[in-house]
Amino acid sequence: MPADAQAIASIHIDVWRTTYRGHFPDVALDALDLERWTKRREQRLREMPPKEICLVAESEGVVIGFATAGPREFDAASHDAEVYAIYVRDEHQRAGIGRALLGEAARRLDTLGLRGLLIWVLRENAKGRSFYERMGGRAERERPFEIAGARITETGYVWDDTSALRSRSAGGSGGKTQRM
Repeated sequence: MPADAQAIASIHIDVWRTTYRGHFPDVALDALDLERWTKRREQRLREMPPKEICLVAESEGVVIGFATAGPREFDAASHDAEVYAIYVRDEHQRAGIGRALLGEAARRLDTLGLRGLLIWVLRENAKGRSFYERMGGRAERERPFEIAGARITETGYVWDDTSALRSRSAGGSGGKTQRM
């Protein structure tokens, strides 16, 4: 729901700044603007296609993590679904929230008929890569990416069968932005 846009944008920006500092140019990270990202997120949530989902994780009524997912965005290889983003505030990481978000995303994508899963992560993001490997993902491909003039590489993690992920699901309600 668009009411969550600012919380989602804030998490996205904060995690980018802590995770990608030293990998993305500081000028790009410092220029991330909460108001602009909030407006973009509000629009995306309002116009979300039927096969896309946005999940938020809360603690004591405060949004502390989110995941967005849907059909593969670029090529139509063997994996129909893609997790576009999954971020949890630093102080809430390693508490099972990312696992629950990823599991619930896989479950909901499966109910939409989207099989197999892909997620991209910065190749140098050892913490993110370790998480996806613990969740059973397999590093299968790489692609170059450019941000603020810096060339980086992303690694694509895939799951041919998401049943193990789906068993980690937290359940939840329907709607465009689902709470966990």
